[in-house]
Amino acid sequence: MTFQDILLLAKKILVGIVVTLIPTLIIIFAINFLQKLIG
Repeated sequence: MTFQDILLLAKKILVGIVVTLIPTLIIIFAINFLQKLIG
């Protein structure tokens, strides 16, 4: 494994984490917002 391979792998992992986290954060934010509107 070269350094570039490691960088590419790290990029893929980071993209995967971001793609997983952002929708989760949006859902949590939306639920909190709705609870404030209802409450």
